[in-house]
Amino acid sequence: MAKFVLLILFNIALFAEPLALKESYFFSDHKIKVNDIFNDLNSSSLIYQINRHKTKVRVKSKVIIKAFKALGIDVKKSSKNYVTFYMESKLDLEFLKLSLANYYKRFYNTLQIDSIQIAPRSFTAELPEVYKIEIPNNSFKRSTSTFYIESDNKKRIFFNYTIKATIGVFRARDDIKRGTRLELTNIKKDRIALSQVKVTPIQSSSRAMLEARRHIRAEHVITKSDVRAENLVVRNQFISAVLREGGLSISFDARSTQEGALGDNIMIIKPDGSKIRATVIGEAQVEVK
Repeated sequence: MAKFVLLILFNIALFAEPLALKESYFFSDHKIKVNDIFNDLNSSSLIYQINRHKTKVRVKSKVIIKAFKALGIDVKKSSKNYVTFYMESKLDLEFLKLSLANYYKRFYNTLQIDSIQIAPRSFTAELPEVYKIEIPNNSFKRSTSTFYIESDNKKRIFFNYTIKATIGVFRARDDIKRGTRLELTNIKKDRIALSQVKVTPIQSSSRAMLEARRHIRAEHVITKSDVRAENLVVRNQFISAVLREGGLSISFDARSTQEGALGDNIMIIKPDGSKIRATVIGEAQVEVK
């Protein structure tokens, strides 16, 4: 027994952060063991016995923590009063996993998925033959959330899911002052866990040129709210304009009356003093269509 406890304590020592309970777990065996809750701990000691007729049970967090303490394992006090255990349904969930993966890839073009866990919120023996999937708006901002499927007869089945993945981001190499153009000399590529995302990060520096909307600290993961499209044309600037019509291109000098980023439509003044609208296509360059 002493050797067994020492083995558990050795495993715990490998982790810098204290052990903490999650809000919910899934089980296939009604005997909940140490490694069912903390996969990295090499122990199959019993923590809690669930009634074999139950498919869902709520247990006070302090009961679970006390069971760990009896084995010499310290688990920090939970912010939740209860832990919920759901029985794992024997369902083919591959199509649902694929649908979730495709949903997230619409928002993160650098997404790399390690795993997706899905479980019905109540015991479900089988899925309907025909159904549609409804994923709530803004679920892409969370790695753990819920969705539901709806059958032809309007019956809904709700699921909890967790997606473990990483996405490509950009970090500031050093402090970046407001108004500074973002370039590879002052930003660098990195990857972070999807669970770390709070605000949507920028994932590409190849689109319109971007500049800092505010002061950005070194090592900060740069988000969409930190940047804006850089103005390639400023107000009252002499610019080069090109008029394209058919296969012809006519270039002429003009003056801007507005500032504009790549793709913005602005008003310009032609040499004869007349005003027309044009699209910003580059630095001090516009196109008239």
